[in-house]
Amino acid sequence: MTITREQVVQMLRQAGFVVTHDGWICSAPIGAFNVLISAARADLEAELESLRNDAWQPIETAPKDGEVLLVAHIFNDQIYWVEAAKHRYGAWFRPTGYAVHEPTHWMPLPAASKEK
Repeated sequence: MTITREQVVQMLRQAGFVVTHDGWICSAPIGAFNVLISAARADLEAELESLRNDAWQPIETAPKDGEVLLVAHIFNDQIYWVEAAKHRYGAWFRPTGYAVHEPTHWMPLPAASKEK
């Protein structure tokens, strides 16, 4: 997550800091730092929850509707292999049609890159 200078100045002002047009802090009321820290903590906790939701999940919880997912075999916190696969006919298959044996975890495919 990238925060612009303008966003930082805005957050400081919302927390009660007096900030000059060029970004210098002139003064801050008692408790302003606590407000700022609380806001930052809430943003970080939201980001962490988002990362947890994108983490590897047990294969038993994977959608079995034919959607292509990333599947992996993970043991003792080590990833042994990762494949793109979808569930059909009661098993996991690569897009090429070959079976994927014993996946233990899954996650959604990452979003496509916007680079040209």
